[in-house]
Amino acid sequence: MHLNRRIGRCVLSGAVVLAGLLAALGCSGVPSAQESFARGPLPYHVCVFVDREALGFIAGDPVPGTEAASPAPPPAPREMKIQYGLDAQALARSVARALSTESGTVTLARVLEASNRADALKIARSAEADLLVAVGFETRPEYTHQAWSPGWGALEIGAWLFGGIPAWFVPSLKFSTLSRLKVEVVDLHPGGRGERSAPETVWKQSFDAPYQNLSLWDRSHPFDRPLDYVATIVVPPVVMNPGDPERVSRELTDDLTGELNDQFSSALHAQLIESESISPVSVGFLSPDPLNPVDAEAISLRLGIANRGPARVTALDLHRFVAGVEKFRWVMPRTEVEAFARRLSALEGEDGYVPLDLPDPIPIAAGDNILKIRVQRDDGLTVSRTMVYRK
Repeated sequence: MHLNRRIGRCVLSGAVVLAGLLAALGCSGVPSAQESFARGPLPYHVCVFVDREALGFIAGDPVPGTEAASPAPPPAPREMKIQYGLDAQALARSVARALSTESGTVTLARVLEASNRADALKIARSAEADLLVAVGFETRPEYTHQAWSPGWGALEIGAWLFGGIPAWFVPSLKFSTLSRLKVEVVDLHPGGRGERSAPETVWKQSFDAPYQNLSLWDRSHPFDRPLDYVATIVVPPVVMNPGDPERVSRELTDDLTGELNDQFSSALHAQLIESESISPVSVGFLSPDPLNPVDAEAISLRLGIANRGPARVTALDLHRFVAGVEKFRWVMPRTEVEAFARRLSALEGEDGYVPLDLPDPIPIAAGDNILKIRVQRDDGLTVSRTMVYRK
């Protein structure tokens, strides 16, 4: 940001003055804890599974409460139906990707193959995860198109009359895809007290995707159905209705799954940010930036830690896990813990974060380096946060 401000000014003296001011203020470009949370990802290890027992996975029945029950329609050939294309595990994988690699909401999200919540809790705890996300899904047995979407329809007609080819890409055909993603987020260590506390659901919500719009390009590939495109010489693309059922099914599946996952990722991000602001102990990974790959053999880690309440921090340690590599552990010496606790106590009752530079470099191996920080207080509370650095 500072570099961009200097570009175009071409005033060397201004750059020197700015550098001097930054040095005087002790600014090294390291973000604050709040800025690290906004930058992402948030320091959480999440396990995702489809909870069929509690939340269900229904891809053939109407969403409860949305329409009257009716006899099941006679089965139709698979290739003639427009319907949802993901099974339960594929949906869970899409949710995990949306939370981690796509949106960067959390640093690590893994899919569990668990048949019930009890098994999922056991597996997630053995993996030392922070949160368990239980997912449920409901959708229509078949997606049927509705009327021309008025706004998009007018744009398609205009493009068809005056441009031709651009009309192929206007999403003028509206499909009813009434679907619902239900989620429950379970804190595996409520209150930070580890195994001594039973997991509890801390947040639940549902997200809806009522309809999707598709263009001719979405509904029909020109190599597979060239006549659909040739026909647009004399008729608008919407007449090619609905198109190739298999292609339409794939597009609708991708679109509505993406929409639901985006809604969930955004809502979970806001929920976790709010939780960090009131958590008794909050940890931010300030530097290095986990979004950038690591090239070095080790990193110098800077944390931002907030301790809220009268209890004092009594222990702090770090564990690094890499598949196929011996585990690394760092423990803060007692005398340093006491000194750091005094720094934290000076901010008691405030939301400020105290920066902590780990004195020892953390070795980084090839692959995903999972770093888990644990902070313990004299009231028995222990908080664990997770960050992944990739080499």
